[in-house]
Amino acid sequence: MLSQRVDYLLDLLGTDNSRLSAYAGCSESNFSRMKSGARKLTAHSNTVKRFADAVCSCAADNGMTDQLCELTGCRSKDRAEMTGCIIGWLFGSEDISSLPVSARRDPAAFGAKLDSVMTLAEIANSRMARHSNVDASYISRLRNGKRMPKNNPELIDRLCSVIAVRCVELGRTEQLCSMIGAKCVRREPEALAELLSEWLTCRNASAGIGAVSRLMTSISLAEHIPDELLIDLNKAADPEILNEKKEHYYGLKGLQRASVRLLGNAVMRGSETLLLYSDMNQRWLGQDFFPVWLTLMSECLKKGTKMHIIHHIDRAADEMIEALHKWLPLYMSGLIESYYCILPQGSRFSTTLFSDPGNACITGQCVTGSEDEAVFRYTTSPEEIAALENEICTLLSQSRPLLTVSPGLAVPEGEHRVYQTKGIRIYISSDRAEVCKLTEPQMTFTLDHPRLVETLRAYGEMQSRGR
Repeated sequence: MLSQRVDYLLDLLGTDNSRLSAYAGCSESNFSRMKSGARKLTAHSNTVKRFADAVCSCAADNGMTDQLCELTGCRSKDRAEMTGCIIGWLFGSEDISSLPVSARRDPAAFGAKLDSVMTLAEIANSRMARHSNVDASYISRLRNGKRMPKNNPELIDRLCSVIAVRCVELGRTEQLCSMIGAKCVRREPEALAELLSEWLTCRNASAGIGAVSRLMTSISLAEHIPDELLIDLNKAADPEILNEKKEHYYGLKGLQRASVRLLGNAVMRGSETLLLYSDMNQRWLGQDFFPVWLTLMSECLKKGTKMHIIHHIDRAADEMIEALHKWLPLYMSGLIESYYCILPQGSRFSTTLFSDPGNACITGQCVTGSEDEAVFRYTTSPEEIAALENEICTLLSQSRPLLTVSPGLAVPEGEHRVYQTKGIRIYISSDRAEVCKLTEPQMTFTLDHPRLVETLRAYGEMQSRGR
């Protein structure tokens, strides 16, 4: 069955629909319908071809090309041949139930999730055991990350049903939806249980743990922006670009050039504030352009420019954390206020809104996946700048803080768990994570986005067990 094979590939690669759709440059819903079986597809479908190509890219990035070739029987690493073999395997008739379960299923991540929702629902191990028809000691081992109910969807369904019913009884459906990242859901226990089951068994948290580990190491070593990451300002702020008069820029290269013009001129004039929003794929900050962008952002901060940034966080946990990792040196300035918008993002269009209020702005919109052909408008018209500033301020009014940085070490109030690793102390409460940098300069990084809090909790649990 196609949906089972899609699920097996996602598990093998330790990824999800969100990440694969980012590789393919298409809507996540396209691949979600493949996984659920809601859409009947053939081997000649364009959606299937894009999925297979995205699987190739994901496997290459994660060093799993050999495993993918072994699974699909591909004898060559030629991209076209691999894609064809993946499609052939997806529509094969042989039984896959005997294939080994991926080792990427992480008991610690599952346990951290189960513990968080059982705590929310105020369910003791003994009560869960009675309603789930298992031993209380087994529930304890699941909750502590020592066991995982592999190949037992019936048990997971029972666990989720008990939690969903209890949350409805306590009037905590909103808190549950927030914890599991559900944007819109009916409040019946059956619907909640279905979403909860998908959340408990997805690999978002475990996939993000490696990214969290890298982020924690970076925080413990962070000072301010290392000179080796920066380039000469005169090279970054090319005078020819800064003095351009054109209004339209094309594709991602054009967006990069327009950004140099906006940020470079903001540096030269010592702009007071910058307003930035983009839900475009992060690849526009490619490896070659990143040092230019980092240098110009750094120079703005040195001039005292305050930045209000709405980050795009409707993505997998590890991608969100990697994005924070990329921004970390800039956050050390204390001049950046970052937010995430609570309004759901559409999947059809990508939008960019950059503003240097009173001076210039960049705006652009395109169909998601067609960024290389997008048109971006650079304007210095006071009326257009004011209109764009109003748009971003409207978004800000519908946003919440994403990462707050404060000097010194915080000691949170209320109930929380404490995890400590080299140079880092993490406090996790039900709705917040505070990461304390113990090395100089000592700082506290506070996050309250449910998915990030959950991933940090899973990371803390793994560290506490010495895994």
